[in-house]
Amino acid sequence: MSNSIALRIAIFGGVALVLFGILFFRLWFLQVLNGDQYLAEANNNRTREFRVSAPRGNILDREGDTLVTNRVSLALQVNPQKLPEDGARKRAELKQLAELTHTTLPRLRRAMRKELKLAPGLPVTLRRDVGNYLVYYLEENKGRFPGVDVERVFVRRYPKETFAAHILGSVGEVDEEDLEEPRYRGLEAGESVRVDPRSMADGLSAPFAGEQPIRICRERDVETVLVSEDEITEGMRFLYGRAKLACEPAAAVGVAALLAGKIDVEPHDTVAVVVSGGNVAPEMASAILASNEGRNPS
Repeated sequence: MSNSIALRIAIFGGVALVLFGILFFRLWFLQVLNGDQYLAEANNNRTREFRVSAPRGNILDREGDTLVTNRVSLALQVNPQKLPEDGARKRAELKQLAELTHTTLPRLRRAMRKELKLAPGLPVTLRRDVGNYLVYYLEENKGRFPGVDVERVFVRRYPKETFAAHILGSVGEVDEEDLEEPRYRGLEAGESVRVDPRSMADGLSAPFAGEQPIRICRERDVETVLVSEDEITEGMRFLYGRAKLACEPAAAVGVAALLAGKIDVEPHDTVAVVVSGGNVAPEMASAILASNEGRNPS
């Protein structure tokens, strides 16, 4: 055997020995040094905890006939904590969800805020009884919709429809607080309702809303926001001090809602506010601005 062949065999043997040594050291590192850590992680991966809502009980009459029962529904849910942190990506995802659920972005955000007030930290149900086509689409595009899942939930079923609904439960959702607010009555009821408003914003204090404005607001999904007299005052002060606009209280309600944080605005959103009207009594304007003396308008 020549010296060159022996040298090659020695080199190959040395390389193989080094590789086996590295492999042995790595196995020893995983099994001996970090064995307890990986064992704990493996045990944690065996089980996964998640919340399952139990179905409510059936309601029967004295003859044993079912008055109220449950049915299974596929619910589209979103977990706000798992949405993208970037404002633009979050807005784009919510806009896509609004299109998939045949609604608008303002209505979707309003529904999310309403449910989060009732159950903070829990997933928000955007729509029940979703079709299989939407389930398949979301499953195929999970990467595009982080925080969105379709879960099986139990909802109430009324075999006798509205029979005894005032005792057994309502077949539709009603928000009593909104119905009690005079400014909501015209829009929420779907018809003109006479009210008796008392506000410094006399430009918005008509005794009723016209049928055409109500119809347009409902078709365009206009979101109504209630502002207090103090918030209107702050909005008027802001416009006088920062924008140098001599406006009436009714013209400041849009800015008042923004300053009070009652409009859901993302950091990079472009917001336009219509400020129209300057019919304010000099005494009222002076009183509002005089109460702001010595304060920083910013």
